[in-house]
Amino acid sequence: MTAPTQQQLPQSARRNPIHFGWPILGVSCLALYFYMICVAGIQDSLQQGSGLAMFWGSYALLWIVLTAFAFHQRLRNFFPANTPPRFIIGLILAIALLTRLTIVFTTNPILSDDIYRYVHDGSVTALGHDPYQFAPNRYPEPATPYTHLINHPDLPTIYLPASQYVFAALWKISPRDYEITVFRLGFVAFDMIIIALLLAILKQRPPPPHSPHSHHSHTTSHEAPQLVALPAPHPPTSPSFPARGEYRAANPSNNNYNHLWFVVLYAWHPLPLIEIASSGHQDTIGIACLLAALLCWNRGQASRHVIRLFATGFFIMLAASIKPVVLPMLIPIAWTLRKNWRDLLMIIVAMLVTCGLVGSNFVLAKHNLHSLMETLRTFAEKWSFNGPIHEYVRQFMPHATATLVLSGLVLFALTAWLIIQSKKHPATNATHDNTETFTATWLVFALIVSSTVHPWYLLWSLALLPLLLSHPTPQFYSPGCISGDSSPILTTFTALTLWLFSLTITIAHAPWQNPTYWDMPHALLVLEFLPVLVLPVALPLLVPRLTHFRRHRA
Repeated sequence: MTAPTQQQLPQSARRNPIHFGWPILGVSCLALYFYMICVAGIQDSLQQGSGLAMFWGSYALLWIVLTAFAFHQRLRNFFPANTPPRFIIGLILAIALLTRLTIVFTTNPILSDDIYRYVHDGSVTALGHDPYQFAPNRYPEPATPYTHLINHPDLPTIYLPASQYVFAALWKISPRDYEITVFRLGFVAFDMIIIALLLAILKQRPPPPHSPHSHHSHTTSHEAPQLVALPAPHPPTSPSFPARGEYRAANPSNNNYNHLWFVVLYAWHPLPLIEIASSGHQDTIGIACLLAALLCWNRGQASRHVIRLFATGFFIMLAASIKPVVLPMLIPIAWTLRKNWRDLLMIIVAMLVTCGLVGSNFVLAKHNLHSLMETLRTFAEKWSFNGPIHEYVRQFMPHATATLVLSGLVLFALTAWLIIQSKKHPATNATHDNTETFTATWLVFALIVSSTVHPWYLLWSLALLPLLLSHPTPQFYSPGCISGDSSPILTTFTALTLWLFSLTITIAHAPWQNPTYWDMPHALLVLEFLPVLVLPVALPLLVPRLTHFRRHRA
C-alpha cells in the first residue's frame, strides 16, 4: 500500500486546526507566577491563619489550569504536529528551572522542618562522625546553628546511608551560614534530573495510538468516515512495545513529540515547587534513581543488554536506599524475566553489590544498625498522622501490624492483577508498561493505607504520572477504558486517583496554622480522601454515558 495523499484524506484532516496549546501555556505561566507570589507570602501571614488560605487558592488555580491542559492534550492535538522536540524540551526545562530557582532565593523553608535534620546529618557525616550513634541533643556542642530547630532531637536519624552520602557532599560544598540554600539547590538539581529522565523515557516511545497525536486521521460528526490507505507498520521486535527508535523508523511520517508535554504535569506542578524548592525534601534523590531504573529497564528489555540490566538493579537498590517502599517494583520485573533466570540473576546481583557498597560504611557497625532500627521501630509503632484507613484498622490490631496488613493487601492485589494480566495476554508477558503501572499504583495506595501521609510522600508516584498518560491505552473517559483489557482500566484509575490526590493532599498542611496541636480533624480527612477514593471510580463510568447522550441528541 502507498501512503495517503492530500486528496485521499477527509476534509477534516486537511484543515489546519486552531492550536489552543499556546494560550493554555500562557495561562499556565501566569498561574505559576501567581503561585510563586503566594508561596513567598505564606511566611508573613501563616501565623495569622490567612497564609494557607492564599496558598491553597493559588495551588488549586494552578492545578485546575494543568488539569485543563492535560485533558485537552489527551483528547485533541492542541499543538502543531511538527513542533520540534528541542523546543518542547527546552521550554519545559527552562520554566521548571526558573520557577524553582525563584522560590529557592525568595523564600525560607516553610511547611516542613526536615531540612534542618539533613544539614545536621551532613555536618556530622562530613566531619567523620557517625550520624546513627547519637541523637542531636546528645552532642556536647550543636553540630550546626540549626540543630535547635530539628524535630524529635531525642532520636537518632531515620535517613538511610544513601541519603547520608548526599547530605555530607552538600555540606562540604556549602559556605557557612548558607547551608540551607545549598541543600535546597542540591535537591532542585535532582528534581531537574527527574524532569530530564521523564523526557528521555517519553522521547523513546510513540504517542498514544488512540490519541490525535498518532498518524490516524479524524472525521467530524457530520462527515462520513472514509477509508484511507495507511502504510502497514513494520512488526516490532517486542510483542507489546516497539524498541527505541523502531516506531519512528517504521513510520517516518510520525514525527510528533507532543506527548512530551505531559511532563509539564510534574515539572510545573505546584507540589514539587513547595515541597522541594521551598521546603527542601530529600525524596528527589530516590525519585531520580527510580526513574533511572525505569529508563534502563525500558531500554534493556529488547536487547537484554548486560550493562543495562545491571544498571537497572543498581538504580533500584539506590532508590530503595533512600526509601525501601520502592522495592516492590522488582515484582513485575521478576515476573517478566521468570523464564530468563540469567537476566533476573544479573539484576539481583547488581542490587546486592549496590547494597554492600552503600551500606558498608554505616550498617556494619553494630550500634549503627541498632540505633537505626530503634528509630524505625519508634516511627512504625508510635507515629501516626493523616492516615484515616490506618486509624480505623488500628482499632482492631496494633499500630505496626495494621500497617503491614494493609500494605500486604495492596501488594497482594497488585501481584494477582499482574499474573492475571499475563495469563490473559501471554504475548505481552507483563512488559515495562505494567512495571510503570504496577509501581505507580503501589506507591499511591501504599501511601493511602499508610499510618503517616505527608504531602511530599506523593512526589514518588506523581513523577510517574506523565508515563501513565503516555501509555498506548484507550482514551480516558471512553468505553474502551472500562471494557476489555484490564491494563487500561488500572492505568486510568491510578492516573485519576493520583491526580486528584495531588490536589487534596495539601489539606495535610492545615496543622501548620496551629503547630502546638498537631492533628487532623475528621472533617478535613473526609475532604482530603473521599474524592480520591470515589471520583476515579465514578468518572469513567459516568462520562461515557454523558458522551453517548450528547451523541444521541446530535
